[in-house]
Amino acid sequence: MRRSGSSLRVATKLIDIASDSAVWTHKYSGTSEDVFTIQESISRGIVDALHLVLSPRESQRLLARPLDDIRAYESYLKAKQEMLTFTKEGLDRALSFLKNSEQLVGENLLLLSATDYVYWQYVNAGIDNDPQTSRRRAPPRNASSRSRPSRSMVTACSGLSRFTKETFREASRV
Repeated sequence: MRRSGSSLRVATKLIDIASDSAVWTHKYSGTSEDVFTIQESISRGIVDALHLVLSPRESQRLLARPLDDIRAYESYLKAKQEMLTFTKEGLDRALSFLKNSEQLVGENLLLLSATDYVYWQYVNAGIDNDPQTSRRRAPPRNASSRSRPSRSMVTACSGLSRFTKETFREASRV
């Protein structure tokens, strides 16, 4: 992938490892605003090249966009990277990136869940020993996560939050 300003150029190649030959290649051009469309096109190209038939649910997942705003999504990805540092500074930066994303798109279940995970990680990593920290901003419990791409994050955060509260039986049912 090459990026110059807001312009993107993506070269893709699907290789058959047994023969070390290209099964499919394609080049895509667009802007950073087109990144989700390019991503979908690449996925569909691979599916077609492999002669796969997707279920309706799988086809719908190809169209799913975790966040509609590319700037918010980029900030979310940076936050995820910072979460992996397990340091106070990294977690603080993660919260800042998540707050930036939320300012761009408003309240979003994926962002709320990621924020909850960061607060939980403060306790888990031994940075803040107050269990209340992990419950500063839990995702809304009445929000449906069944059809959203962030379902696994919501489920994990809900279980982690309950685990921190020492309600082990309840956490194991999540």
